[in-house]
Amino acid sequence: MNNLFFCCDEKYIKFINNVIFGLTKYNDISLFTLNFIVSSPNVSFDILERKITKTINKYNTEHSIKYTIREFILPQEVKEQLDKLSKLLKKSPLFDIHVKDKQKKRAISIFSNPGNWVRMFIYDIYPELTCGLYLDLDILINGDISPIFENDYTGYAIGAVPTCKEKQKLNPTIISKIQASGNVDGYNQLIDFIKTCGDINPADFNNISYNCGVLYLNLVEWRKRNITNKIFGLLNHIISKTELLFTSGTDLIMNIIAPDYFELDGTYNGIVKYTLRKSIFKQAIIHFKGCQDIQENKLYKIIIKNAIRIAE
Repeated sequence: MNNLFFCCDEKYIKFINNVIFGLTKYNDISLFTLNFIVSSPNVSFDILERKITKTINKYNTEHSIKYTIREFILPQEVKEQLDKLSKLLKKSPLFDIHVKDKQKKRAISIFSNPGNWVRMFIYDIYPELTCGLYLDLDILINGDISPIFENDYTGYAIGAVPTCKEKQKLNPTIISKIQASGNVDGYNQLIDFIKTCGDINPADFNNISYNCGVLYLNLVEWRKRNITNKIFGLLNHIISKTELLFTSGTDLIMNIIAPDYFELDGTYNGIVKYTLRKSIFKQAIIHFKGCQDIQENKLYKIIIKNAIRIAE
């Protein structure tokens, strides 16, 4: 069974319908189990669970969709970390230099939003599962995604689409130190490496690596490498040193902690702002990363209408 993971809150739950729509039009839905992780401090789990179930039931007249819905509350110590990080972000010279004034409020909100960090705990929320594909909800499925599950991910914790033609590789010695124990010396060497990246700007590090909105997760390898604990160990180190080395949050931390990844075909994460318009309809997964008012986006509407036309 091919597992899909979605992290939901009251803001993004409205996109579930369109994601399922594309999934059912271009894929054999019987091959998938949809796993929804609900984490929302402002709306009760029961309310959001009912909304997800209602959406799925719309499709169950024609399909028999297998799904789970689980609640996850971010640990208090992680919430405190994110609060400290957002304060650090506001004072960071790096932030002042690389983020435009009109974008700062939104950037801080995204960086410290607990929902953006829930994916780090999938290994623990679903202890019985060994693998699956995590998808942001600001995507549309525009083709067959089942080939993603046919790859051999042995030795890789992550499968992802690089956001440039050439993947940036960290020094193997540094990788081995981080993967070995995540000790402070390893983090210090990592920080030294980032500072010596020449013309690679820490604020743009993910632009030459991979985006975390579409991630194949080898949860066996993830647990083996203890990746989540290392991520938050790095955050603690940054907080204790009060030196923010990047401004884009989860993407960069994932790139730093798990830089060696299985490269997925580029059609599985066609980020709109990085993809030529004439190529966008060839993408199996279209990602509206960074787009505001997505449901009012002209391209978003066109893709949905195209799927409806095909369905008819």
